[in-house]
Amino acid sequence: MILIYSIIFFLIGSIPFSYLIGRLANIDIREWGDHNPGATNAYLAGGIKLALPSLILDFSKGAFPIYLYTNGLTNINLALIPISIAPILGHAFSPFLNFKGGKAIAVTMGVWTGLLNFQAPIIIGSSHLFQKYIIGVNKNCWRITSSILLYSIYILIMGHNLILFIIAIINAIIIAIKHRDEF
Repeated sequence: MILIYSIIFFLIGSIPFSYLIGRLANIDIREWGDHNPGATNAYLAGGIKLALPSLILDFSKGAFPIYLYTNGLTNINLALIPISIAPILGHAFSPFLNFKGGKAIAVTMGVWTGLLNFQAPIIIGSSHLFQKYIIGVNKNCWRITSSILLYSIYILIMGHNLILFIIAIINAIIIAIKHRDEF
């Protein structure tokens, strides 16, 4: 059953909503910004009218499957690792785009919302903004990767299940891989 859920969640995650929304407007968003099929490039290519639905759909493809799977789950176990990582991997390495997907930030926030409600996007987002505007970290790759790593430490400090810590570390590795050209 774990494999079936993981495959289904991977396929849901691999739907390139930002790219498809851009195509509906006759725009290939991969020709903008860093050339990936994500919500940021949807914004650069078409403004808020492309970015907002892209962001909502990319977030949702992480949030809803994980929320539905974990709703009523009383025992967090190892099965949650591949199931939670699947939508992130699907977005990052979409088979619909020759395995050249987006950077998986919106879907990451969706998955963590599915796991722990809106706690993660608030903490990760606050860390990201703090690093950008207070500390002055210029590179997005460092801000987002370190924010997820800091969140993994927060998970341990707050006494959450170790499985969630492992998911956060794997998630940070995927984000770092997708941002590797920026490092």
